Amino acid sequence: MMLRVEGLSKKYDGKQVLNDVTFAAGRGETLVITGPSGSGKSTLLRCINRLVEPDSGTVQVGDILMNELNEQQLIEVRRKIGFVFQRFNLIARLTALENTALPLIARGLPRNEALIKAAAALERVGLSDHMNKRPCELSGGQQQRVGIARALVGDPELVLWDEPTASLDPILVGEVLDLMRELARERGKTMVMVTHEVKFALEIADRVILLESGRIVEEGSPQEVFLRPTTVLASLYGRLLH
Repeated sequence: MMLRVEGLSKKYDGKQVLNDVTFAAGRGETLVITGPSGSGKSTLLRCINRLVEPDSGTVQVGDILMNELNEQQLIEVRRKIGFVFQRFNLIARLTALENTALPLIARGLPRNEALIKAAAALERVGLSDHMNKRPCELSGGQQQRVGIARALVGDPELVLWDEPTASLDPILVGEVLDLMRELARERGKTMVMVTHEVKFALEIADRVILLESGRIVEEGSPQEVFLRPTTVLASLYGRLLH
């Protein structure tokens, strides 16, 4: 699914968080968005599926203009968009299987059918032996993999990743990055990933966008952005590779 963002701007309490951001991601492309904390990365991601309402600009997903949708239409379109959150957002009283099945049950799929699809999604992320555990019984990395399974269970055409390793202990980051690498290599979905993991971005991204103070300051292949930078900020990020 193609994604096109044009002229996106957003202010919070008078502070410009996004400033005229324009980019596109083609079908099957993996686009990584990175930049310093506070540069607007997560806000940008949330504006794409209107978890945050932009002040101006447009977001087009496939042939649909997100800005023109009413609430019910937006719910329908979001079912084609997977979203992986920083902090898992799992329901504590539900098992991994039930958490994963929630999006399918919410769209009206019979419970038994939803649970079968959820089990397949958990198997895909390596959690077939943990389906009946609640979040408190899982490690942070396992909880995030449940979050990834939940995002993928409806077979979305577009997947948005909001710093999925940010809430993990360093020792658990690797298992989630390994899964993200595997999914990126499948090439079947358009993926937009917000991450600080520069080496990971160099390895799996088709293109990288570098944000600073709400503006795009570098855009291109990972090699162009990190290895042949044109800005001081990109040079600093490139040093992280050595």
